[in-house]
Amino acid sequence: MSLPETPAGNRTGVFDRDRDKWMLARAQGIGASEAAALLGKSHFSSALEVYASKVNPLPPVESELMDWGHILEAPIIGEYAKRQGIEYQIEGEMIFSSRFPHAFCTIDASTIGKDGPEAIECKTTSMGHLFPQHEHDGKELPLHIQIQLQQQLLCTGWKKNTCVWLPMPERIMGFKSVSAHAEFQTLLGESIEAFWSDHVVKGLPPEPDGSSSASKAINHLYPDPESDERLELSEENLARKLELDSLKADEKKLKGQIAKIDQELKLLMKHNEIGTFPDGSQLTYRKTSPKPSQCKNCGHETPRSSFRSLRFKKGRS
Repeated sequence: MSLPETPAGNRTGVFDRDRDKWMLARAQGIGASEAAALLGKSHFSSALEVYASKVNPLPPVESELMDWGHILEAPIIGEYAKRQGIEYQIEGEMIFSSRFPHAFCTIDASTIGKDGPEAIECKTTSMGHLFPQHEHDGKELPLHIQIQLQQQLLCTGWKKNTCVWLPMPERIMGFKSVSAHAEFQTLLGESIEAFWSDHVVKGLPPEPDGSSSASKAINHLYPDPESDERLELSEENLARKLELDSLKADEKKLKGQIAKIDQELKLLMKHNEIGTFPDGSQLTYRKTSPKPSQCKNCGHETPRSSFRSLRFKKGRS
């Protein structure tokens, strides 16, 4: 059975199962899972990291977590389709937008609905609390996933996209559909094209955002010095360095104050587990026993010391 037509996009013949070709093609545009980072709405990436991945691509970093995500996609989608009584096809092909040539997506699966083809996006997640509890829950999908789903609809021209997720360790399947939002898709496509022309084409990194993702990107872009020439810095650069020094001094002072108050409260609690404030709120000082750390290579477990930690619980208003 042939895959459904994509009236707003071009199928490339490149599938995610061929990781080398897929990663090479990925460097030619902004994927649906990367778009949220350009808008500053990603929990996992930054605009600077997306930029670095385009101008200096590295071989894909695989992990067991990612592997299981791929392995579980097909059975999760299959079970969802069975419960809904629908037929579906596994996709996995890279599709570029015909309107915004640097926007692309990879659809997990597709089905045929009453208004034509529909997309299915599968997620395995440890953050089930961020998702709706059931189909008719008024809670929206996480914003970075909404952006991903809209870009998939932008690149295909389809009208509906359903996100199916299996949270871990709860293992209770959930799903929610979104409809195409033309105005947002235009904004998204224009943002992608502006990012590509202003940064990727010109080789000008976007501003960092202070995240660990941005630090990772800088290390990736400039891992080693390659010039003995001395860079002339401006008065403005000097002012920023002095501002950094001042902030670091403030940070050190604040850390000391935080530690001191934390220690004072622990001394106050002594052997007690619970303390109650006049407004009914509570301070707890309970023992925590973390799981042993496990060696990735041999599986050997090393015990970790238990400790007591302070927690604050508000009283009922």
